This record gives sequence, C-alpha cells and structure tokens, in this order.
Amino acid sequence: MSLPLIASEYRDLNGTSIQILNGPPSSLEFARIVNIARPVLFKGCFSPSTLPALSKWSDEYLMSSMHNRVISVAVTPDGLADALKLGPQGSICFTEPYTQKMPFKTFFESLCPEAKDPPNEVYYLQSQNGNLSSDDISGCEFPALKEDVPGDISWATQALGNNPEAVNLWIGDSRSITSAHSDPYENIYTLVRGQKHFTLLPPTEGWTLQEKSYPHASYIRQSPSSPLTLKESPEQSSSSISWSSIDPTSGNIVSPLLNVLDQAEIQTAEDVFRRNARPIHVSLVEPGDALYLPACWWHHVRQGPIGDEPRGSRKADEDVTIALNWWYDMEMRGSKWVWYSFLRGRLGGDALRDQEEAD
Repeated sequence: MSLPLIASEYRDLNGTSIQILNGPPSSLEFARIVNIARPVLFKGCFSPSTLPALSKWSDEYLMSSMHNRVISVAVTPDGLADALKLGPQGSICFTEPYTQKMPFKTFFESLCPEAKDPPNEVYYLQSQNGNLSSDDISGCEFPALKEDVPGDISWATQALGNNPEAVNLWIGDSRSITSAHSDPYENIYTLVRGQKHFTLLPPTEGWTLQEKSYPHASYIRQSPSSPLTLKESPEQSSSSISWSSIDPTSGNIVSPLLNVLDQAEIQTAEDVFRRNARPIHVSLVEPGDALYLPACWWHHVRQGPIGDEPRGSRKADEDVTIALNWWYDMEMRGSKWVWYSFLRGRLGGDALRDQEEAD
C-alpha cells in the first residue's frame, strides 16, 4: 500500500478535525482517547483550584518570586530554535539555539514590547528538560513556582499507569516559532496566559513534510558580549539530525532550502505536501484550556497574536505567552511504535516515489 493511499484511508476514517470536550476527562475516558490517538481540545480543563498558576502568575508575582534567580534561556537571532539554517560552509544544518544563563528578571523584561533597550536577539524559555519536575530542588531552576503546578495530572497518570517523564514551563513572545517535528510522548499542553497556535499532522501524513537528514550545528558566542554565530559540529562528534523540509502553515519549502534546491525540486516537494496533507489548526486562547497531543503527531507551534499589527503596539500581557506541558512516555509495547517507525522510515525519496506511483 502506498503512502498517499494510507493517508487517504486514514482521513476517510477519522476526518480532518479534532474533538472538543468541556472540562477534564475521567481516567477511563482519557484511556480511550489515548487508544484512538487523536488530538482532543479540553475547554476549561484546569481551574485555579487544580492549577494555581492560573490565578497567581501575574507579572508582579513572577518577578517577585523569581527576580534574580538564574535560568537557562534559548537565544537565537530570529526566534527559530531547533530549525534548519544555512551554515557558514553553504550547507543546510539542523541548528540548535545558544543556551544562555541569565536572571529571570532580565529574561522576562526582554519580552516586553515596550522595553527601552530591547535585545536584538530573541529569548525563549524552552528547556524541555523537566524544568518544573526535578525532585532535587537544588537542580530546579524554578523552585518558587513548583508549588503552583501539579507534578502530575491524576486522570492521565491513572490512565497511562505512570508518572510524567517531564513537566515543562514555556515562556516566550510572538517572535518564537517551533518548526514541525514529532515527539515520542503523550503530551498534555495547557495555556496559562497568552495564545498558542498549533498546526498538526497525523503520523500518516508525516511523510509529506519530507524529513531528511542534516548535519548538526548550534549558535555560539565567542565571548559573553559577542553576537551569535552559527558553528557546524565536527562530523566525528555528532550525528546527522532528521528534520522536516516543509513549513506546514504555508505548504512552502522552508526558506533555507531555497538556497540549495532548484525550482523543479522545490515545486515537486511543495506539490507532494499540498496534494496529500490536510493540516489541522488548533489554538489555545483561554487560560486553563488544554490540548492532548498524541505521541508521534507532527506539530508546528506559534504563540501570541497572529497578524500584521506591529509588536511594539501591543500590551505586554498580549504578547507574552506562558504555557505548561506534561510529557508521559508512550507505550512501546504492541504495534504502535513499530507502525510509527515504519511511516518515518519511508520518508524522503520513498515518499516521492510513492507519489509518482499513485499518479
């Protein structure tokens, strides 16, 4: 069976929208949802009684609680962390952000559109290392905020039979964008303030993103005060990284690839996506709303208001987005992981070949 046919059959059975439910599910209901492995938007999933951060995390509270506490912040020139970039040698690289230690106050004030001296770089709290779930307080960067966030979600923990692998805090503004990728976690993502905008694809359509392998690179500083520069990792010290070639919000090839592909290759790649993918767009705009994102679903994430309004004309609380997520390990037993691995293993050239065969 060809990949286009698999994608079409899946859509015929499941449609191209997601379920919206009011309030949190029971553990039994969530177990059934995980078994189906489709995203679900839970309206009003959390309240201040179950997630105190919803009522407590004002600017004043965060600044007084954290103030000069040093945290790890992802820094990029343009807000695109973990993304494809044109390297100094002319090759396309998967590029990680520079991680900079700074006081919380410095970080948080940089997100304010009215900042007197805004940095010419983009700061994003996206450490993804369980920055709110460390059992060792000395190793936790946010000890003053831990009591405001539950260490697990009871109905999810009961349904999945284990505690979360990580609880993560995300803080950024509309300049930070997460390019399309997938994770091997059952993900429960909730909004504390601001807006989050997800573009989703099921595993059966991941091949349309035409994931390919790229050498690794990262942003560095030559000195604490120097600007960011991109440095490719030595071949012997790093492996290549598989990453998507298409921006699912537009259906266009990601811009760095315009430097290395000819027009025919670009046209073919974009045609494959537009003919076979049906992206699902979901926004979290109300505090306490939560998105269940099944393991191995592809997602591209933006935040803050989307539009042409100049960032400087917005109020600080309109542009800053704060969110939390709980990552639960996916179940590796059974056929699910084998099936997802099969779909991911048939990317790149195989995807184009299957499209040609379908034609």
